[in-house]
Amino acid sequence: MSATQIGTIEILQPRVYPLDAESSDPSPTEVIVQPGSYELYRDGDVTYWLMRGQINQRGLWREGDGMFVATASDKPSAIEVVFPSRRFGPGEWAKLIAGVEFAEGSAKQRLRLSLAVDR
Repeated sequence: MSATQIGTIEILQPRVYPLDAESSDPSPTEVIVQPGSYELYRDGDVTYWLMRGQINQRGLWREGDGMFVATASDKPSAIEVVFPSRRFGPGEWAKLIAGVEFAEGSAKQRLRLSLAVDR
């Protein structure tokens, strides 16, 4: 089955996401994503969105030639990536969009959903 764009997710403030949402690595590579609109897709029963951002330099960052820099706060690198969010099944998706991160007007709102009219 092929993915179909069904709308957009608007990220309302800078956020940090794992580059590979399916990884079980305890210290995964992270990406800093800036506010903006990102394409929302459905592939069968799975829903996800694609984001653009810069690799996060928080923690131990390899500079090359065996040199490392340690940083304690989120800092975007010059490396830009496009990557998918976690993939949500029907129940997970319903629970996600019912949460406070999507609650319009809530102080905890971080995301806004816009579905395409003709899906």
